[in-house]
Amino acid sequence: MKKVKLLGLAAVALTAAAGAVSCGGSRADLIVWAPQEHQALYQQFIEDFKKANPEYAEMNIQLGVSSEADAYGNVSKSPQDAADVYTFANDQLYNLINIGALSEIGGTYKTDVETKNSEGIVNAAKQGDKLYAFPISSDNGYFLYLNKSIVTEYNESSTFFDVLDQCAAKDKNFGVTMGDSWYGYGFFSGFGAKYEVEYNEDGTEKSIKTDYNGEKGLKTAEFLNDVAGHEAFQYLDGGASKETSVILNNFIQGSLPTEEDLEKNPDAKPIPSRVNELGAFIGGTWLYDAVASDANWGKENTVCTYLPLMEKGNADTRMRSFIGGKMIGVNGYAQNKDLAYDFAAFISNYDAQMARFEELGMGPSNLEALAQPEVEDNVALQGLAAQVDKAGDAQINVPSTFWNALQNFGVYVGFNEGYGTRTTEELQNALNTLVSSMTTLK
Repeated sequence: MKKVKLLGLAAVALTAAAGAVSCGGSRADLIVWAPQEHQALYQQFIEDFKKANPEYAEMNIQLGVSSEADAYGNVSKSPQDAADVYTFANDQLYNLINIGALSEIGGTYKTDVETKNSEGIVNAAKQGDKLYAFPISSDNGYFLYLNKSIVTEYNESSTFFDVLDQCAAKDKNFGVTMGDSWYGYGFFSGFGAKYEVEYNEDGTEKSIKTDYNGEKGLKTAEFLNDVAGHEAFQYLDGGASKETSVILNNFIQGSLPTEEDLEKNPDAKPIPSRVNELGAFIGGTWLYDAVASDANWGKENTVCTYLPLMEKGNADTRMRSFIGGKMIGVNGYAQNKDLAYDFAAFISNYDAQMARFEELGMGPSNLEALAQPEVEDNVALQGLAAQVDKAGDAQINVPSTFWNALQNFGVYVGFNEGYGTRTTEELQNALNTLVSSMTTLK
């Protein structure tokens, strides 16, 4: 096993504010933002960077707090005063570019990123041919979980109905996350339906176009309707149906009583996992430990792999997955660009990615890191990699209206009264409503 060269985690957890400045009131030489739970590791990155680069040893590099999910919101308040280097989730890339908060990455930096990281996440860091970020993880996406004692036959030609039939034969169900837009994308994209967003100069949406109610969208809707009508279908969502028992995470991991539950019954007990009712389901890496526990499927029966075909014999209809990860950006307004680029490259390299894997459980994007035995032994990450290799799309340029519109459609097709029996006309009307919601800007 190749060892990480970082010098060890610092024991100090910082509480620096996002807009850190030096003690004298002047701006630091470099300001770095990272999530609260990553602060100790990033402080160690700073120390190791200075030791590895003596020319920067006296530089004042200060660390502030900003979560990856909140990066655009924090940076957009004042890009000129924001961090020089910061972490963000890849779906924020376009908006950050549009406000001038990401510098293009070229030269040997670009060559290193493109040759040393997985292709999918590199593409997610680009706008056209231009690279705008250093990937640091590639672990966000979904794939198929199989209980191999239930679903005994599965290969590249297997369809959803092959899996459903095998589950039914063993009195088990196939959990399909139909009422969640993140997963819903994969069905429409698998049949070739698309959307397009045009932006104003300030990064706001100018127009949204989609063919989700066209021929490909209708084929998707009819497929979902057929799946919902199968005896082994188990509807799952992210909360859109308002029914907590079918929330994916609750169903697989179990759940604690809500405040409302406790108000009704102070003695309400935790709800156990129901994954043993399933022979297969669609989910992400975070669910593996619960699924593979001895009380559930067990490691020996838990398989993570690519998603099935939606149309028998047609490889172009494999359910696709939104894929993504975390990235490091260099602010377009950074004062010390050389320092910023060198530091960003340092904290996104092999050693840093392995440190994140070991300390934070983040799946690497670095090809050398992905080949390490401890990473290869991570069944869930390998399942995601298998899906990305077959059918993965970078989660970028997604309409803001997409999420609510698509989840409502999924609830209608897979959960509301009459699910599994919708007529073509009813499905078309629902698709028209979906597109109207998606293309109407507030």
